[in-house]
Amino acid sequence: PPRARHAGRPACSTPDGEWAYAPLDERSNAPAAPLLDLGGDPSDPVALLMEHGAPLIAAILAVLKAGRIYAALEPGDPASRLKDMLAIAGARVVLTDNTNAALARSLAADRVQVVLAAEFLKRPSRVVLPEVAPEAAAWLMFTSGSTGIPKGVWQNHRGVVEQTDMNCEFSRLTPEDRLPLLTSTSLAASASPIFAALLNGATLALRKKFSASAFWDDCRKYGATVFQYIGELCRYLANRPESPADRDHRVRCAVGNGLRPDVWERVPRRFG
Repeated sequence: PPRARHAGRPACSTPDGEWAYAPLDERSNAPAAPLLDLGGDPSDPVALLMEHGAPLIAAILAVLKAGRIYAALEPGDPASRLKDMLAIAGARVVLTDNTNAALARSLAADRVQVVLAAEFLKRPSRVVLPEVAPEAAAWLMFTSGSTGIPKGVWQNHRGVVEQTDMNCEFSRLTPEDRLPLLTSTSLAASASPIFAALLNGATLALRKKFSASAFWDDCRKYGATVFQYIGELCRYLANRPESPADRDHRVRCAVGNGLRPDVWERVPRRFG
């Protein structure tokens, strides 16, 4: 497993520092234990309302290790959208952080249990984890909601692995690679960079809030080598004023879909 091979290597890089693989694994085991004690139907999702950072990744792994399903909510989304997503998920528990605890309680409205993830990060990390079938649901992704209320779409563990494997094959990831997380963790495009990085001993770079205007600055800051795009990001980058620093980066590969042919021609020509 990645922990055994890459225990001391950085798994997550954030403005607050880095978490290596061994601490990430240990800290994700800690929340898994109380999640196992919740009882009820394992198909009940656990909602996550947390800032982008290493604790969020630990929480995602904890939910999956406990054989549960995660449904990530983006703190910056409008409250009405978050309420809709929480209702669609049917979650009994919301894992949150100190920054978003008040928002989580407001959304839960005494109908859903709110738990601070940080409380579990300090607990003993030994836990016997359940076997999880490939066909079991892993997470509930959401559509953008651009045409109305966001829709929830289930993806099972097999689907996550197959999608991740495909992107790993395209990008030929190695432990030396660094991947930025560019989208909300509630959207489909988030799963591949998260699990592609962690399954290959690479480093996942997380900014608390993605900024398209600061994209190349962030790539330089975190040493990004591979990223997964959505078409609108590349169009935005191609339409930005040219800069002498356009090719001053380590990015060697971009993987994604939804890119118009005219934008595709401009991006590699300009940025290399």
